[in-house]
Amino acid sequence: MALRGRVSKVASGKLFVLIITNFVDMVGLLMIIPLMPFYALEMGGGGFEVAILMSAFTAAQLLSAPLWGRFSDRYGRRPALLVGLTAACFAYIVFAYATSIWLLLLSRIVQGAGGGTVGVIQAYVADSVEPDNRARALGWLSAATNVGVAIGPALGGVALRFGRSGPGLAAASLCLVNIFFAWKFLRESRDMTEAHDKKPRASRTVIARVITHPGEAAPRLIWIYAIAMGAFSGLMAILAVFLHDRFAVGKDQIWIFYTYVGVISVVARLGILGKMVDRYGEAQLSRRSIRRGAAVANRTRAARDGPRNAPPRARLLPPGDRGGADSTGHCVHISMCDVNVVPRDLEQGAWAVHGSAADVRRVVARDNSAVGGLFL
Repeated sequence: MALRGRVSKVASGKLFVLIITNFVDMVGLLMIIPLMPFYALEMGGGGFEVAILMSAFTAAQLLSAPLWGRFSDRYGRRPALLVGLTAACFAYIVFAYATSIWLLLLSRIVQGAGGGTVGVIQAYVADSVEPDNRARALGWLSAATNVGVAIGPALGGVALRFGRSGPGLAAASLCLVNIFFAWKFLRESRDMTEAHDKKPRASRTVIARVITHPGEAAPRLIWIYAIAMGAFSGLMAILAVFLHDRFAVGKDQIWIFYTYVGVISVVARLGILGKMVDRYGEAQLSRRSIRRGAAVANRTRAARDGPRNAPPRARLLPPGDRGGADSTGHCVHISMCDVNVVPRDLEQGAWAVHGSAADVRRVVARDNSAVGGLFL
């Protein structure tokens, strides 16, 4: 799909602030996510408990989404974003001083119930950028997200050198900086007088449309998105426990694997995606990425069936295989879904369903991971 024109100067200014806010937010989140499974294991948990912890954030976010959607429509995107960042800051502090799995669970629920930030930032972009340039703007936002995903685990590993509370306190400090930055430089993206006079479409109505009309263009893409992201999230939810169980990877090494996935995603989005779209087209490229992901998943069974005492470097992350290919195929396929949904159906409420589907697929994927955790 060709993008016409350039992003206006005013929209570019808002987009820059949103990209910085999203980047810092992702850095803080990925500082603690790779470490959480190890903290849970140290507190007597197992694979099942880890999967529950990873699911708690999304489950809380999904349940609170209608409330925050109405809050955002009534009071604006900026207050909703500031609330989400504040909840994240509090959650990181709880994580830093948690002494039980229940406190870890509390930190995840608080952050999720606070509304999260990704959905609000995406809505901010939709409000701020011209319709013809939304896909481009969301691509930039996605690239910033992946850079944060690549850098966050490494910074978490550095913060861990200052003690068990180091990563949580460092993430909370970043969050405080982010709150000040957003409060100081981010302006409301909507005309609130007009928003009060316009009744928003109920989320349940839009979700029902996706469930009852899966053959339509937007619902079909959302279902594809949910299934593909579900598979990837199911892997990432239990990855740390699997690597620890099979290859004795510790919390001071886990950042390497998450950073690896993040770097591959950045390279794929910034250096490969555009050329592949030009060569194959969006639909064919999406189908190819799905087939590639399935093939990679089949080959990773060799790692699962290998001997437990095999040297980690003997079979982990071989060049050109497994993690890199899976990450590349994943981000290419998801980018195609984003590009196809956003420009054509955003105004009809498809973006709201897109975000809800993302929450559902994470819950489903991590519930499946919880079942898998029983066997670790």
